[in-house]
Amino acid sequence: MIEWVPRSRGDDGWREVVAGSYRGHAVLEHHSGDAVVRVPVVVQDWVRIAMRRAAQRLVRLARMAFFLLLFMGFAVRALAQGPARSWPVWIGIAVLLVVAAYRLVRLRRWHAGPRADLLLSREGVAVDDVFVPWYQVERVVRFHFTAPFDRRGNRNFVALQIRDFVAVRGLSPFEAGLANLTRRRLVVLGEATELSNPEELAAALDRLVTDPESRALLGTAEGVRLLDEGPARVLPRSP
Repeated sequence: MIEWVPRSRGDDGWREVVAGSYRGHAVLEHHSGDAVVRVPVVVQDWVRIAMRRAAQRLVRLARMAFFLLLFMGFAVRALAQGPARSWPVWIGIAVLLVVAAYRLVRLRRWHAGPRADLLLSREGVAVDDVFVPWYQVERVVRFHFTAPFDRRGNRNFVALQIRDFVAVRGLSPFEAGLANLTRRRLVVLGEATELSNPEELAAALDRLVTDPESRALLGTAEGVRLLDEGPARVLPRSP
């Protein structure tokens, strides 16, 4: 997935990180003779989650009914004054609905199945149908935004900032050119709630980007530990 870099400092970090409820461990696999580490990413069933959360918020909505009635009274009064004066009310309602819908669906993954795993090798990172070579990764970006009707109100993501999207496999020339146009695009790897160990994975990606020698571990069992436990427990400190 391609997403704009957050406007505040380009990297606004995470807030109240919640890891996935499952415990999926990275595994070492072989694809076409090359060793890769597969990091399990479970795409959540957002329809089921939304229905459950909507039920949990019925009580809160009931408490808000009083304020809603006040707002409706204001809207009815505005309508009574004629179309010339009521259009700002309807425009305001439409804008609020559009913003709420955008926040709900932004960066939601409508994947073909429940899994959208990451594949990490010595050469680069694969997510969905996109492959990013390590040498094109500038840095790892952690960002968040507030979304309505989410458990904590914050959604946290880990992504990669790319030097040249033309070298990213899986993008059409048009997509790569568009991504390069503003230099403010990211390749989103996943949401924190989709990962078992989001903070450890992000720290491991930081190390893999800044220390090319550490990428040799991705063909070994130590690479599995690196992505599950983070570099602090597996690798010595960088000089």
